[in-house]
Amino acid sequence: MGEVDPVQEVPRLAKQLREEPALNAPVIAEGFRIAVTEQPFKIPYYAALLRELYDPPADAEESTSSSPTLGRQILEDFWKGFQASLDKLVWREMRLSVSFLM
Repeated sequence: MGEVDPVQEVPRLAKQLREEPALNAPVIAEGFRIAVTEQPFKIPYYAALLRELYDPPADAEESTSSSPTLGRQILEDFWKGFQASLDKLVWREMRLSVSFLM
């Protein structure tokens, strides 16, 4: 009980994030920032999820290919949060963010 298969969970969660109209990239990026700093042992799973979100969905139309993907928007906002951590000299958050981005 409580076991989750990341191979199945990452695509399911990516699909759920893409379909949720109320969520936007800054909100999701903030969730990534909090998760990376509070649960750093799960960084490989967060990286896999971001990678899954970086690709356009399989059912995406060709006309929307010029707009940035959700993963790209999240990553850009994550970098803004990293810059804020750098400005505040919050070393632990910076170190964990670098671990996530590498």
